[in-house]
Amino acid sequence: MRLKSIEINGFKSFADKIKLDFETNITAIIGPNGSGKSNVADAVRWVLGEQSAKTLRGSKMEDVIFSGTDHKIKKNYSTVSITFDNSDNIIPIDFKEVTIARKLYRSGESDYFINKSNVRLKEVRELFLDTGIGREGYSIIGQGRIEEIINGKSEDRRAIFEEASGISKIKYQKNESQKKLFKAKDNLTRLRDIIIQNENRYTFLKGQSIKAKTGISLLQNIEKAEFSISYKEYNYLNSNFNKFTETLKISKEEFSDISKELDDVKIKIAPLKEELNNITSLVEKDIKELNKITSQKNDIVNKKNVLNERNKFIKLNNEQSLDIKEEYKSNLEKINSEIAEIDTQIYEKSKKLNILSKDKNNLKDMFSNKIEELEFKTNIFENLLIEKENIENSINDLETEKKASELISYSIKKKIEENIEETKKLNIEKLELENLVYKNKVLLDSYLKEQDNKNLKINKYTISINELEEEIKKLKSKNSIISNEITLKNKEILMLKHYIRNYDGYSKSIQDLFKLCEKEKDIKKMICGTFGDLISVEDKYKKAIDTVLSSNLQGVVVHNDLEAKKIIEKIKENKIGRINLFPISKILFKKELNNLKDNDILSFANTVI
Repeated sequence: MRLKSIEINGFKSFADKIKLDFETNITAIIGPNGSGKSNVADAVRWVLGEQSAKTLRGSKMEDVIFSGTDHKIKKNYSTVSITFDNSDNIIPIDFKEVTIARKLYRSGESDYFINKSNVRLKEVRELFLDTGIGREGYSIIGQGRIEEIINGKSEDRRAIFEEASGISKIKYQKNESQKKLFKAKDNLTRLRDIIIQNENRYTFLKGQSIKAKTGISLLQNIEKAEFSISYKEYNYLNSNFNKFTETLKISKEEFSDISKELDDVKIKIAPLKEELNNITSLVEKDIKELNKITSQKNDIVNKKNVLNERNKFIKLNNEQSLDIKEEYKSNLEKINSEIAEIDTQIYEKSKKLNILSKDKNNLKDMFSNKIEELEFKTNIFENLLIEKENIENSINDLETEKKASELISYSIKKKIEENIEETKKLNIEKLELENLVYKNKVLLDSYLKEQDNKNLKINKYTISINELEEEIKKLKSKNSIISNEITLKNKEILMLKHYIRNYDGYSKSIQDLFKLCEKEKDIKKMICGTFGDLISVEDKYKKAIDTVLSSNLQGVVVHNDLEAKKIIEKIKENKIGRINLFPISKILFKKELNNLKDNDILSFANTVI
């Protein structure tokens, strides 16, 4: 696994998009203070899931987004992507290249991506477990981090050792397994409660189902009885309806006949009524004339009386003349004749009036008879109307009852269908509950098995962790020894640096030559180093090589004869003293020596140097 590239956009001081490609050799990022070198390391930490703004040298996470300058506007988001070469499959994912990206908005929303697929932070962290890479990995050692590790708590150092030894993944899996186990226990408890509730509900529903079946059976019997009664009532009402319909038909025919008769009577009454009216008018006219004649008679009688009085008066007064008497007599006769005539007229009129009265009475009797007949027919007609209305009402009632019976029949059928559907639903619910109970039991068994497996794994992990803790203790002990050795080596290094700086252990002439090299750089370029510095030998051959080479170990190796001559001239000029110079071109090994065979010869110097 190798870091290939980092792409940064809007992160801290990187306002513009920048991509850094890393080759296979060592890469160093250099630059003056404030140029953003540390921001590159912060970008790596951030993209791998760092959540602490303090670790990223900020007060809040929003500080990692470019805040703008006088010449550049601020960014609304920050994004960093890092690409690894995964040819060796150290990262547990089936890709030769793995790109991790993180994007943060000013609103606080944050997204993580693995090869452009949106993922959770947890998945990013799990991907780099035991690789040494990540938020808490040891692959990134920042400023002051070593001091923090050395002076930090043992738990912090332990986390680093666990990451390095490859048990952090196991520990993470253990924690995850424990979380899942606790969750499974909670689910089991919940499942048990659900099973108990379902069992209680199942028992209750089973009882209800039995009751429902009994109730349905009773309802079906009741509905059958009601249906039978309704059917009989329907037949009875239907037969009555037919009878009433027939009666109504007959009544209608009778009604029609009576209506015709009534119309005939009305036709016959009409001329009689007209004749009666005429006679009545004649009678009234005659009565008026009779009254008039009677009035005239009365007038004449009055006149007669007056004349009689006058006659008496005349008789009393005989002295009056006979002419007046004759005149009165003549008038009296005239009046008597008029009275006789009027009496005759009265008699005739009375006679005529009697006849008319008789005719009128006859007509009245006839009219009364016809009226009575009409009233009788009318009464019959009204009775028929009432009977017709009653029959129609009865028919309407029968139709209403028929409809009611049909509705009752329909509702009974509907009830039966509903009860059948309810029974089906109850049976389905019963089956579902039975399936649920069975599934819950299967699930409980699987949970119990899973719990047993997890307990076995936990025991296994616990043993592994104990072993690893023992190994960590050993590593700590070794670390302590190594730390002591490092301290000693550091001291040795300091001493060696001092020796190297002052060329201690070399002859004075060699020391003078190297001091001259510090002043004259062109001379220093010609010198490769001392013979002793340029060779390395296994410990078992050191003594032999020291014996063979002896003082030649402090000989100075140069590139060629020409450079050797120049150095000799400088040595003479500065009166440095005697120094052995070995041009590389002159250091040869004679092949014929390879033919030497001796049991005491372990090896040749050229093969061990």
